[in-house]
Amino acid sequence: MAIEEINTGSGDNKGNGETLRSAFTKINANFLEIKNVMAPINTPPLHSYGAVGDKKGMIAFDAENVYYCLYDYDALNPSRDIWVRTSWLLDTW
Repeated sequence: MAIEEINTGSGDNKGNGETLRSAFTKINANFLEIKNVMAPINTPPLHSYGAVGDKKGMIAFDAENVYYCLYDYDALNPSRDIWVRTSWLLDTW
């Protein structure tokens, strides 16, 4: 599913935008879409090339590192690196 755009109409009080119910239904669906993609997985990847089910945008972490998935897992190219790792212990900006 893709993020849904809300039709805000052509101007204030024109009446040609979405109803509140329709707009908030889309808002809820958009947040669910983001949650499903961005929700941390419980177990960090074992390898940088990932596993079946790994999707672009997934985040994982452990006590020392944060992991981010750059690409969907590709069974036709299973040795492609799709995960990057960075340490929690970075210097401040």
